[in-house]
Amino acid sequence: MKIITNNHARDPLYWHELTDKERAKFDYYTEERLSQEDPEFVRYKGEIYDLNDVEMIRGYQPEEFRDWDGIVTETFFSGILFKFIQYGSEEERAVVCGRYYT
Repeated sequence: MKIITNNHARDPLYWHELTDKERAKFDYYTEERLSQEDPEFVRYKGEIYDLNDVEMIRGYQPEEFRDWDGIVTETFFSGILFKFIQYGSEEERAVVCGRYYT
């Protein structure tokens, strides 16, 4: 298993920070839903990931993923890993992303 990351901590993005083109990818966020929640996203390798779509693996992950909190699979052999870093108050956090493949 190969994991590639630069360990760069990225601040989460919010709906109003996305471009119209990026928002179009997440058409399941209706005005009504957006009035009830403020979804978070992260930009990694030119793609936008909805942090609500990240499958949390902490406690269930294989040994190779022991330092990671979540995953989005791309193929059977590859995907994106996410590590959530809390700092300061509870609202302040950052996301480290990495790519894995076999």
